[in-house]
Amino acid sequence: MFPPAFFGSVGAPEIVIILFVFSLPVALVLLAGVIHAARSQQSSTDRALEELRIAYARGEMDDDEFERRKRTLEGED
Repeated sequence: MFPPAFFGSVGAPEIVIILFVFSLPVALVLLAGVIHAARSQQSSTDRALEELRIAYARGEMDDDEFERRKRTLEGED
């Protein structure tokens, strides 16, 4: 005859679909936030490395100081 959903009850398949429909946008927003945060962190590190290279090129630091600061910025320290 008719499935139980036709008479006002909600079965397991309907609950799964409802949860998926409502949780998908939340998951996408969270994923976008994580991606944005990762890109922001990477770009700030890139800017800092560029400034470090400029200071080195101007002769404001020696080779050892440059390498030490570069390792720190790249997270190797």
